[in-house]
Amino acid sequence: MEPVHFPGGRQAHRQLGGAPVNSAVFSPNGKLIGTAGRSYFKIWSVATQKQVSKNMPVGKFSASGVGFTPDSKVLVTTDSDGTIAQWSVATSEQVEPVIAPKDHPVFDVEAVSPDGKLLATTQVDGPARLWRLGKA
Repeated sequence: MEPVHFPGGRQAHRQLGGAPVNSAVFSPNGKLIGTAGRSYFKIWSVATQKQVSKNMPVGKFSASGVGFTPDSKVLVTTDSDGTIAQWSVATSEQVEPVIAPKDHPVFDVEAVSPDGKLLATTQVDGPARLWRLGKA
């Protein structure tokens, strides 16, 4: 992938932290970036490229996906151990109980619905699934 070129020859090429990242996504308001790494989920400011959250720990294995709710107030995360968590962007604390499917799917990619009520996930070798978000 090549850096983005802006008028005047400037390039946008910044590194967010130093740890490997499995997934990254912009928040709907465009102000934040959520990342999923081996050990932590993190939230970064687009304006400053600095981490603005506490380190939010992953499950037993590594993080696999991140997504924001439409209001950019909740970061929804998936782990490769098959768990789904919802974190407050303001406090970096979990806001809902962890969803842990009994068959422990290995999540690959995720997307939050435009109304923030559903999470779509894919698996390495399985079907796409829909999960209800919000109040348990």
